[in-house]
Amino acid sequence: MPRLLYEYIYVNMWILLFLTLLWANDGHISFFEGCLLIAFSITVMIFVGKKQLRTAGSARFRKPPL
Repeated sequence: MPRLLYEYIYVNMWILLFLTLLWANDGHISFFEGCLLIAFSITVMIFVGKKQLRTAGSARFRKPPL
């Protein structure tokens, strides 16, 4: 998948995390649902963050100058 899609997913997970805290504070969702949404968004952010790393095997990897 393209890197821009990963960045889009990452930003959306931050928005979901913010909305989860907002909804939980207002009482729209239960404590359990809030915990699940927070765990889901953090897990997806970690996964997407690891996918965005540039490694030596990727096509656009550039060796550092030093």
